[in-house]
Amino acid sequence: GSMALEEKDGVKAVVLRCLPLSAPPKCMALWVARLAQANVHFFAMTAIACAAMLRLWAFQQRRQERRRLCEFVAGEVVRSLESLAEKPPYPVDTVKSELQEDPRYGDQIGLIWKDVVKQVETSPGIVVGAAPEGATWRWEMPLELTKTEE
Repeated sequence: GSMALEEKDGVKAVVLRCLPLSAPPKCMALWVARLAQANVHFFAMTAIACAAMLRLWAFQQRRQERRRLCEFVAGEVVRSLESLAEKPPYPVDTVKSELQEDPRYGDQIGLIWKDVVKQVETSPGIVVGAAPEGATWRWEMPLELTKTEE
């Protein structure tokens, strides 16, 4: 997976490309955690977007594995948020609304919200970083998921 600041036709965007959906769940979750630690200014948007992708992927798996995966991702995201709570403010509610407006996620956001953000909201003072230089956010879904949806 990768994350980069790109510019196309004068529009800046932070582009997140997720690992292939065939990657092992723990590998994907650890990648989320690593991104959160390495990109302190816009880590939470990345982590929550990754969690959304992971949640969609997890629906294709056995129920027990899905539950373990969601718990693991939620824990890593929350730990990263807590460790960086003093960083520049970017309200969690704004993250939620921006993700909900992305048609590729739709109702799934409510599901990851229960796993991840409810825990964030119970930790006072957590704020997250905004995209750099006024860039917008853009997520690219893994190819396998696009095929599955079709």
